Amino acid sequence: PGVERVVQTLAASPHRARVIAVDTEGNRETAQAAAAQLGLTMPIVLDDGSAAAAYQITMIPQTVVIDGGGRVASLMRGSVGEDELLRAIDRVEHP
Repeated sequence: PGVERVVQTLAASPHRARVIAVDTEGNRETAQAAAAQLGLTMPIVLDDGSAAAAYQITMIPQTVVIDGGGRVASLMRGSVGEDELLRAIDRVEHP
């Protein structure tokens, strides 16, 4: 998937940004199986509902770009393309 290519792009060049997947269903085995099937290398955390509430996650997929101060810099609902995600990250890293 495109998000994995973004992870690889960030790892290959000097970026401060990191990509973390959040599983909102709270099932570690299912999340790990899906990540393996998709070839995802990013960390996956399980949400007990508090992250979804804090960042107003109302649908899946949803991408939240958080700046260094912990503030939401960009909120994208639905599928996000690689270029769009990289642009959002760049706006946070180079305001």
